[in-house]
Amino acid sequence: MNKTLSLILVVLAILIGVGGVLLGVTALKKAPKIVYVNNFKVFENYNGFKDAYNRIEVRKGAMKQNLEFRLKTIEDLRAKHAETGGEVPQNLKESEQSFVETRSQFEQQIKEYEQSQTDSLYAVVNLVVEEYAQSEGVDYVLGINGDGSIVYAAEGNDITDLILKELNEKY
Repeated sequence: MNKTLSLILVVLAILIGVGGVLLGVTALKKAPKIVYVNNFKVFENYNGFKDAYNRIEVRKGAMKQNLEFRLKTIEDLRAKHAETGGEVPQNLKESEQSFVETRSQFEQQIKEYEQSQTDSLYAVVNLVVEEYAQSEGVDYVLGINGDGSIVYAAEGNDITDLILKELNEKY
């Protein structure tokens, strides 16, 4: 009986010890640190995005001016043709076709330019967010972008202003 009691006590002590170790390991494991960034606010307030928008608008303006000049030339040719009548001159047909092709090329160029501008800016934003997360021991950075991916987040977890400050300082 004494041996049985001793054996039970030893097994109980081992179980208590194992349970204590498991509780200790669980307590040592930290909860992940999660923060978020308001993507809309970054887009509206990052000077890089503002400057890119201005560069895009300048490029659009130059292309629009070029197209308006070409259209004026076509209108002048049409007016001259209306005075003389007869068959539509070949140079008018060629000018109209050239205008349509040029407009299409300009639209494609603007689309590609806008994409390259935003891609490079998002790469910079992502780099700053990554650097912040690593320096602050953050495990996850979530982005609020209006599609319902984050329904609620405590304001203390919002690092948007910190990211904007860093972005604009680096810009």
